[in-house]
Formats: sequence, structure tokens, C-alpha cells
Amino acid sequence: MSQQNNELAWAVVIAAPFFMVAGWVSKALGAEFFISLQAVVFSFLAVGCVIGIRMLVAPIRWSVLSSFAAMAVWKIWWPVLDSMAGNGSGSHKKMSLDDPFYMAEIQQSFWWNEAWFKWSVEAFFFVVLAICIYQGVKRR
Repeated sequence: MSQQNNELAWAVVIAAPFFMVAGWVSKALGAEFFISLQAVVFSFLAVGCVIGIRMLVAPIRWSVLSSFAAMAVWKIWWPVLDSMAGNGSGSHKKMSLDDPFYMAEIQQSFWWNEAWFKWSVEAFFFVVLAICIYQGVKRR
């Protein structure tokens, strides 16, 4: 096989799990596939960054890293919640990291896509992060 075919084969082997997980998530939740794919890819990247940081910088505790990753990844899943509320249709407003107050314009409103729920979970993750940092400082 040529070098180009080898690279294509590796790309398919690496990308296939992301597509499979995103397909399963979108089907299980009733969300749009590409919105779920974006959330799954960013979640895998966040987990990879947490593992990489932990391997490179040993003194940082897993609890701090995982709570920070959960806080960072939660906002990526907001469009998935909106897609679930819209019966699997995508939002007309795409999520942007430049827009800190992302709220999609959707037809229906359920408790899981309300602003109070999204920001309450974000605040919960922030409190968990603060508690983990406090406990880490307290133990030293």
C-alpha cells in the first residue's frame, strides 16, 4: 500500500469511534447528529487534555482537573440540549466560544434547555472546582 492509503486508513480508524459515539449519543438523546458530533469531539479533546496535563504536571490532583474539564465541557453540550428540545432539529444560532451567553432560538421549551438549568449546572461545576482546590490547598 502507498503512503497516502496508509494515512487514509489511519484517519478512518481514528475518526470512526468519534462518529460511532456521536451517532449513538444523537440517537439515544434525540438530538441532531452533527451537533452531537461536535460535543463528543470536544469532550474527547477535553478528556485528552486532562490526561495529558496530569501526565506532564503530576502535582495537580485528578479532582481539580476533572471538575475543571466538566465545567469547560458542559457549555459545549448546550446545543445538544437545545436540539433535544427541538425534536432533533438543529438550532439556527450556532454556538460560538465568543458568545458567553449562548441561548438558542427554539420552538419548544423544556426544563433541560432553560437558561436557569444550564447556568445552575455551570455554577455547580464551579463550586465543585472551588471545593477541590480548597481541599488541595488545605492538605498541603
